[in-house]
Amino acid sequence: MKIQAILFMCNDFSRAKFTLENFRKHNPDIPIRVINSGGDSPQPTLCHISNTEFIDAPNLWHKNTKRLNGSFGPRFVDYFFEFGLNQQYTHTLLLETDILTNRAISIEPKYDISGPCNPCDDKEYVIYDYLNIPGARIHTGCGTTMFTDRYFTTIKDKDLFQLFQLLFDKFPANYFMDMILTLVGRQAGLSFGHWEEVSNIPFHIVNNRFVNTDMNATMVHNFKL
Repeated sequence: MKIQAILFMCNDFSRAKFTLENFRKHNPDIPIRVINSGGDSPQPTLCHISNTEFIDAPNLWHKNTKRLNGSFGPRFVDYFFEFGLNQQYTHTLLLETDILTNRAISIEPKYDISGPCNPCDDKEYVIYDYLNIPGARIHTGCGTTMFTDRYFTTIKDKDLFQLFQLLFDKFPANYFMDMILTLVGRQAGLSFGHWEEVSNIPFHIVNNRFVNTDMNATMVHNFKL
């Protein structure tokens, strides 16, 4: 397993510093790319984080959603896929600025999309219905989710990349990137599920059951400073 990591951020410097310092302490050899999504440069705050590169991007955030704070829009996937299609790596880890890292990653994920699984609500059902997605209406795709190289190449090879934009055009108010990343993968026939290394605050789903947060997990998502 050869891992690379990517973090999208915009001006949340103290949270990014906390996330990356903790992650780098336990995972010194995993390269990190930081995407600055339309904010001030994070380099003065984060330049001490070794093996890290910085890319400036326009504002990738989409505010017109039924979620209070919005979500990333489809331009996010341009940067995400350009990174994930690097064939030097077998896995791409999505970081966010609300992650606590307690130890080094040691367990290879079982699925093409592996992370903390969360339930959907009626704001999200419309896209499941549109895509005719069978089975459980749960998704991963948030910070601490690991994507295999197969995730990126399969979506590209099956010509499903345009689905990210199509879903945004049809359902901008229901476009939540963690769910979208999972659903496009499921549409491509890719597997998804819980990764034993991670936990989520306040709960997540494992084997179709709600479980409480394990603060001793290798990585904990939704950890607030």
